[in-house]
Amino acid sequence: LSLYSLIRALLLPSRKVVVVGAAFRQSKVLFEYMETIWYNAPILRDICSGNSGPRRDVDRCVMRINDSRITCLPLGDGQKIRGQRANDIISDEFASIPRDIFENVVAGFAAVSADPIDNVRRMASEKKAKDLGVEIEKNETEEADIKTKDNQIILSGTAYYDFNHFATYWKKWRQIIKSKGSRARLREVFGGEDAPDGFDWTQYSIIRIPYELLPEGFMDAAQVARSKATVHAGIYQMEFGACFTRDSQGFFKRSLIESCVVSN
Repeated sequence: LSLYSLIRALLLPSRKVVVVGAAFRQSKVLFEYMETIWYNAPILRDICSGNSGPRRDVDRCVMRINDSRITCLPLGDGQKIRGQRANDIISDEFASIPRDIFENVVAGFAAVSADPIDNVRRMASEKKAKDLGVEIEKNETEEADIKTKDNQIILSGTAYYDFNHFATYWKKWRQIIKSKGSRARLREVFGGEDAPDGFDWTQYSIIRIPYELLPEGFMDAAQVARSKATVHAGIYQMEFGACFTRDSQGFFKRSLIESCVVSN
């Protein structure tokens, strides 16, 4: 995620990337990886301006790559980070981020298009041309440029229980991908209504990386084997198999405990 943020900031000019985690500590983990890459990449430092590099503040950590900026924020109750704007949002350990804070505050960071003024002008000119019966020719570069500027939201983290909002998002996104744009199947996603204008099912993606698909030697095989032998199968599947587990197997089920907890 840290490497992806740096590549996004480097290749797309004036990009704003925001990283949030359930706690500031989680955002700082990604920032520390960015710092490590920065200080060990002389070519990267050479092609960046003098103002580029990592900066640490009390309430945020910022990595500047030329005109682009990656900001790692503490989530808190969401009130102190309202009004932020971003082209790309990376939410790490999404299962631990309160759903209402993400949907009401964080997701709104990317609500404004990547280049709003040019976007408004382009769409207004297209609408006027359509009214006048004039056809506007677009070259391939312009179309590709518009597509690459789209805002992006990444939800990542360790799989959790099936009744958590992370699993809910995963099911919904999988349902959208499996619809392949079918109007009838998309109505199921949108509660019986047609998909809104501009909805594109191809913009959704799910990547699952279980332990077995990692390069050999990347993790300590002995520790993974110990976990598989001692911990509950459901926990092992969440931590190492990237699978959402339906429930715990204890005397008090995890779903029962969760149902007794009152949210804010």
